[in-house]
Amino acid sequence: MKNRLTKAALALTLLSIPALSMADEYNSLFGIEGGYSNINVETAGAGSVKIQKNGFGNVGLKLGAESENFRIFLSARYYDAKDFNKLNTIGGEFQYKFNFTKRANFFLGANAGKAYMKVATNGTQPSVDTSTGYLGADAGFNIHATELIDLEVGARYMSLDKKVTQGAYTYDFSSLTTAYASIILKWQMD
Repeated sequence: MKNRLTKAALALTLLSIPALSMADEYNSLFGIEGGYSNINVETAGAGSVKIQKNGFGNVGLKLGAESENFRIFLSARYYDAKDFNKLNTIGGEFQYKFNFTKRANFFLGANAGKAYMKVATNGTQPSVDTSTGYLGADAGFNIHATELIDLEVGARYMSLDKKVTQGAYTYDFSSLTTAYASIILKWQMD
């Protein structure tokens, strides 16, 4: 079921590209993002349950386009998560902008993609290497610093919903939340 929802969300994002191309004017976008994230992982086994909610940094790149009311991005992110050998995401975001002033806007959006995770072994628990699709939402403010540069601050939620059993241990990857800031470079292509 989740794979179908992920495929539908990605298809919706890709199908929105022609809507941007029909707009009278649109900008191409390139963004560099930095943030602070938490991942919820419950580990059960050997008679105990451990819930991890680590705070860690992340960086990412975004490539997209925007019209007056919509933005789409393709994105890739690296997370520097404690107890993980690997935590990366690749996906897309579709956002609707509420233009309340000429200097800023508020946006609400949906995101979908794939998360790649490898939990490090601690000597007693086995390591787990897995990937899963995610669906989520994001919201934030986009401030027009100059005609060519936007500053974005926002929050993102990704539902992972993945259980993996390795030996006597079960890992339940629940969600990934992020507070972030981005610098967005804008330009028009003819």
